[in-house]
Order: sequence, then structure tokens, then C-alpha cells
Amino acid sequence: MEPVIQQVFETDAVVKVQVPKVPDMEVDTTQMSETDAGMEIDVENLVESTEAFVPDELISIEEESDVLGVTPLTAVPHYIRKIACVDKDQTSVIRAFQLRGFIVHEVSHATSLDKIAVVEKCYNRGGFALLWTHQNINPFAWAKLRPYIRYNHVPEAYYMNSKVQLLEKLRAYSIEKGESIGFVPKSFILPNDRVALGEHLKPGKDSGLDEPWVVKLPNCEGGKGISMFGQNSTAIKILSKLVNMDISTDQMMLNVRHRLIYDQNLKELQVEEKKNQTTELQQKQARNKFAALQKQTEQAKSSVIVQQYVCDELDYEGRKFDIRIYYLIASARPPIVLYHHGFLRVNPNKYNAHDFNSTKDHLTNLGAFEQDARNIVSFDDWKIPLKKFVEDNPNDFTQDIRDDPLEHIEKQFMNAIASVVASQHDIAFRGYGVEDDVTKMENGFALMGGDFIIDRHLNAWLTEVQEGPGLLHESPWKENFNDELLPSVIEIVEEVTEKQTAGEPVSTIENQGDFRLVYNDEFQYRYSFPRSNKKVLC
Repeated sequence: MEPVIQQVFETDAVVKVQVPKVPDMEVDTTQMSETDAGMEIDVENLVESTEAFVPDELISIEEESDVLGVTPLTAVPHYIRKIACVDKDQTSVIRAFQLRGFIVHEVSHATSLDKIAVVEKCYNRGGFALLWTHQNINPFAWAKLRPYIRYNHVPEAYYMNSKVQLLEKLRAYSIEKGESIGFVPKSFILPNDRVALGEHLKPGKDSGLDEPWVVKLPNCEGGKGISMFGQNSTAIKILSKLVNMDISTDQMMLNVRHRLIYDQNLKELQVEEKKNQTTELQQKQARNKFAALQKQTEQAKSSVIVQQYVCDELDYEGRKFDIRIYYLIASARPPIVLYHHGFLRVNPNKYNAHDFNSTKDHLTNLGAFEQDARNIVSFDDWKIPLKKFVEDNPNDFTQDIRDDPLEHIEKQFMNAIASVVASQHDIAFRGYGVEDDVTKMENGFALMGGDFIIDRHLNAWLTEVQEGPGLLHESPWKENFNDELLPSVIEIVEEVTEKQTAGEPVSTIENQGDFRLVYNDEFQYRYSFPRSNKKVLC
């Protein structure tokens, strides 16, 4: 079956023109002619239709939007147009701005106080046009950002960044559009999906007990707050018992978090300490971090995601990997989203797909791994072994996939990201330039990350989306990659800002480099192909 690319959401653009308010005027009747001053209205000859007042040459706003153009946004003062204020830890971003000819003010953004004060710090340096921080700033600081400033976070990015919100929005989008979201593994969100998960985990034919699972806290990163359960393991049977027991929701969730996540994480931490012969100080620091995570999670009464483990994964030289890709929200108003290729993140250890005793052996997103050049593989270096894998299994793939397996995989990434953005469209881009909204800024941008797993049928599976993704970890290879990616991001943001300031449409990006359009108000990238539904046990 030939892959199909479709264009959807074709709409007629309507330009809203703001008509300036005419100030009240005092009329000097002494300057009127006697005829004007004494004029009376002839009620006998009132016009019954406005047609008489419409000249032939009047331009229809809806029909001639190209003639009128777009309402210009606030211009950046010329003396700060090439000044950026950047989190001082973002060395790759600082370097990218400098490559683009910017003067960079470096500011601290590490503490809660910094997240409030960072904007004032930037203003005190003399003003700026672009602001870039790793973590999102405090809402009070958002309110201080001026209309012309562009910041690398969008106000409602939470809805994309949150694992729970991502799943819920995709689920709602699937129902609304009548489309299967085949790129997300089977997932349950506790406590809301307690009944459904309980049914799925009951013994019997096609029982979820016969499948491996990933159980994770939604607001954790770097491999923390996550556990792996093998099929018919003690842990998965405990989970089945907890969700089906006649106990309160709070009691059920408390036990799920403690017995199935914290306890397993602590046991693995102890194994790692013994294996690596860590010092007493290192052990204390690790325990403190673990205790802080547990306290934060319990205070929030965190949800828990139970997601099917992807079996029959494609490996890289016998090691597990996932793929980090990037997508740029080049503009929030109007939404313009572009995809950029990424790289493989490879676990340094050989792994056994049937052994779930070590969660760490199944993870690939630990920042420490990225420091070793062997654990990052470029798409160019992956092409050869990927092509060989397909050629060694010719009966499993159609000719078009055999011709270019990497392009087939990237098209799946683009389709998934376009669906994520479409599912969030009504909420993720809110908050700009309206009096009651979060900020006076008239537009913004964000560089996001997406993580995918590939199985041996070359199906791509989305595992999570990240805001401010992985720019802190730099190996020599990653440094070179960032030096290509980030200047292009800044150039695109500059182009959007300049066009909107000039009142020009931004639907077409002229200098998009290696980025590829996946979504705007008139286009959503689509890629259809027959995904393999063959059930493979780990």
C-alpha cells in the first residue's frame, strides 16, 4: 500500500482589521457656513437602503485580504533588536545567539526567586528583544514582558509537556476526529482509568497480566519515578489487586505510588550504590533527591500512568535506544510548527528484553549517558545499519519503505507531532496580547522535543513530549548538532518577527533550513501506512 500524504484544514483566511478610534472633536460652529449651521434634516427623503452609499471601488475585506495584508505587530526598538537575554547555563543557546550576531546578557535562572526576578534582571541590563531560559519563568514575570519581546516558552506549554494532558488531549482528539492514534502505546491514567485497567488486568484470554508494563509518575524526568514490570510478574499482580480491591481511590493511589514506584526505585538505587561503590556523601545526595521527589509527588497526589511496554523493539548493536526529535513552534499567533530531525540515544549496556529486574537497562533518556559520544548516534550514521536490517527482512516491508526506511520513520514522526499540535490547538497557544491574558507579548515561540521508540516493524511509538529539551547535555557531537539546530531556530524566529512587524503574512517560512512544516492554520501533515498489529510477546 502506497503511503499517502494529505493536506487538511483548508480554510479561507479572514483578516481582522483594527480601525483606529477617532477622538472626540469639538466643532467650531463659527467656521460653518450659514447653510451648514442652519441645516435641517429632510425626513421625507431619508435613504431606506445603504446601497446608495457604497461606491463601486470599495474593497471587500474578506475577498481582498492579500491587498490589505496583516495588522502589524509592535516593532522592536532598533537599539535592542539584536540583544538577547539568556539563562547562563544554556551555553549552546548563548553560542547560537552570538553566531547570529546578537549581544547576549547572561542571567541566573536556577532558583524559584530567579524565575520571578529574571525579567527585571534582563531589563536592568538595558533591554532585550529575545528571552531564552531552560525552565519556564514565574507567571508574575510573564506579566512584565513587553509586546515586542519573544520568549522561548508558550504560556500553556503545560498541556503539551504534561504526560497526562498529552494522553488525555490525544484521546479526546481521536474521538472527535474518528481517527486512531496508533503511534501511542496502550495507556491508562490512574485514578481516572481505574475500572478500565482493572478489567484489563483480570486473568483470562488476552489479559494484560500477560504483557509487560511501564508505570511512571507524569512529572518526572531523567529516568526518575518510573518502573518496569514484566509479564505475570509479582508487581503487575499487585497492581491488578490494588485497582480491583474495594478500597478508596486515595488509598489505592498511595499504595500504587509507594509499593510499585518508590519501593522499586529505592531497591534499584541500593543496587546501583553497591555496584558503583559510591561514597557516603554520594549516597546521601541520591537519597535526598529521592526523598524530595517522593515528598513532591505525595503533596501533589500525583496521577500515575500505566503504559504498555513496546515489545520487539529495534536495537542498535544489541543495545536499546530511543530517538529524540525536535519541533519548533515558530509562531503561536498564528500557530506555525516545524519538524527537525534528531538522533538516537543509546543505552550503554547490552539489554535483555525479557529481563525487567533493572529499570535502568531499559531506559535511554538519562542525561549521564549523553556525555559519552558512543551513546549518541546521528541519523546519517544510522542509515546504513537501518537499510541493512530492512534488506535482511525484505518480506516484512513494502518497496517504498525498503527504498528509504529512514524517510518512512521520519514521516511517522511528522504525522505524530502534527496530531499532537492539532489536539492541543485550542488551548496550547492561548495567552498572548489580550488584556485578561497571561502576558502583553503579542507572540512567542518554543523549541520542543519528542521521544520515540521504533519496533522491528519500523512502527514509531511516541513516549513523551518535552519543553526545553536536552540542550544542557553536551558531548562534542551534541555541541556540533546544537550549532546547526539553534542558529536556525533563532533565524526563523527573527524572520517571523520581522514579517509580523511589517504586516506581512507568515504562513511561509523562507529560511527554514532543515526544518519541515507539519502544522499551521491551513495545513496538517498526514502520513498513512498499514501499521503492523502483530502482537509480539517480550
